[in-house]
Amino acid sequence: MIRFSLIPALLFAGLMALPLSAQTGPTTGFGPPPPPPEPAPVSPPTEGNLEDTVRAVNGDWAIVCAGESEFCTMKQIALNADGTPAAEIEVIRLPRGGPAAAGINVLTPLGVLLTEGLIFEIDDTGTRRYEFQFCSNDGCLARFGVDQASVDAMKRGNLVKLGVRAINLPDQAVLGVSLAGFTASFNALRPHAR
Repeated sequence: MIRFSLIPALLFAGLMALPLSAQTGPTTGFGPPPPPPEPAPVSPPTEGNLEDTVRAVNGDWAIVCAGESEFCTMKQIALNADGTPAAEIEVIRLPRGGPAAAGINVLTPLGVLLTEGLIFEIDDTGTRRYEFQFCSNDGCLARFGVDQASVDAMKRGNLVKLGVRAINLPDQAVLGVSLAGFTASFNALRPHAR
């Protein structure tokens, strides 16, 4: 009997000696930055693996194209309060005549509460909530379209606020996206098929 009663006690003692990494909490882009990972090997670009090329920078927006193609979008990195990159916003110009004048992709770090969605607001004109579509190793993606009135508001505006709730923060994280250079960048884009 003594042998069997020692086994659970030894097992319990062994488990208690293990580090409890879950107590440290998850790492998101909204708190202090983690140490940089080791660089991954880079394969040379091929037809299916084109590197993005920055074609122009207007204010705080970069026009980024897939390799040498004419498929271009405009991008900006949103920083958190510590100055750490916390989200990427990408704007795609769509053809006229549809319900959406622009498509917007917002990529946030892993660790956001998906059920809370993404809050999007142009210059205090009222918030809109959009759902996250999916998460991958790169982060969580919210993808949505905005109408011409919203594009016009961004052209004459100063700031877009992105709000997300991270699992390691008690309050919503609000990230500012500058609209400096938005008009020039958007007008330089060619419309993409839907």
